[in-house]
Amino acid sequence: MKLPSIGVLVSQIRNIIIRFPFLFIITLLAVIVAYILPDANAVNQNILARILCFCLLAFTLSLSVCLYGLSKKFSYLAILGFQVAAIVISVLIMYWLNPEMWEKDIIILLLFVGAFHLAVSYAAFLNNEAILNFWDFNKILFLKILTAALYSSIITWDYLLLWQPLTTSLRRISGQHSISEHFYLLALDLIPSFSWADCLM
Repeated sequence: MKLPSIGVLVSQIRNIIIRFPFLFIITLLAVIVAYILPDANAVNQNILARILCFCLLAFTLSLSVCLYGLSKKFSYLAILGFQVAAIVISVLIMYWLNPEMWEKDIIILLLFVGAFHLAVSYAAFLNNEAILNFWDFNKILFLKILTAALYSSIITWDYLLLWQPLTTSLRRISGQHSISEHFYLLALDLIPSFSWADCLM
């Protein structure tokens, strides 16, 4: 199995940003929030957790209305307008719910998340009799989720089993035996270039 080249990845990312700008911004926001969430204090953690829940709602609802607009061949501006409306609805839902205080709000939030995820699977096929296309679309969507999970697990595997132990060892050696700083920095640059994914090629 060959991994895509850097040029192909850059081209695909550019096309995705142009086609789904709001979805890209929501995803980027969710990644940033998830990155800083563990180191935040208790007050900030509640705020960041609410932002993360908003991103989950906004992404799925925006994607579903986007797919609906594309299936109905609406204009690009109309689809962007639908996505703005979906983001506003998600903001209102998170403003209305208070999962930190009420257990029932957690259940309501989970119901919204489940409903919006289901909406992604059938939004493009409303009033459409092409049942085979519906199953084809969901099969491809499921396979892409599995592929993304595989790539993510490989990156995590690299970090936990290769990159982190080796950098820790190099730091210890550097502290005990006074290895040249240039050699140490060179080793740190070379280690991430190796990936277990290369073995699959």
